[in-house]
Amino acid sequence: MQLPLWIWTAYVVGVCGFALAVGGRSEKVGAAAILGGWIASVAASSFGGWGRTSGVEIVDVAVLAILVGLALRSHRWWPIFAAGFHLLAVATHWAHQLDPTVGGWAYLTAGIIWGYMLVASLGWGTWTAWRERQLIERADPTGAPGATRR
Repeated sequence: MQLPLWIWTAYVVGVCGFALAVGGRSEKVGAAAILGGWIASVAASSFGGWGRTSGVEIVDVAVLAILVGLALRSHRWWPIFAAGFHLLAVATHWAHQLDPTVGGWAYLTAGIIWGYMLVASLGWGTWTAWRERQLIERADPTGAPGATRR
């Protein structure tokens, strides 16, 4: 049994909205890439010109390139996981193209799992960045750096 589509929509929009609202630069770039890729994938799958999977694959490879670039430039850890999960999604597309018997339940389930894990890594990264900023803002600015309180 597959989850209703509205759950995925609410999850992606909620996590990406959270990242755009309170995330740092890396989180905002990642959220824009994921949200833009999701919208472009929906558009590409409804466009019948190239074939449904080819358009989605092109979008996924473009999002993968953005996430790999983000992972290489960011000081945060979550983009590495996000790029890894999205690489698995792209590899699942390629496995389906190379062997059409990889399809149906296995192909769809793998895509769903990698998608949820990709967005979860963005959510985790956003939450930790937001939490770190809160702790820094609450820190006592009058204490000497490295000093121990007695």
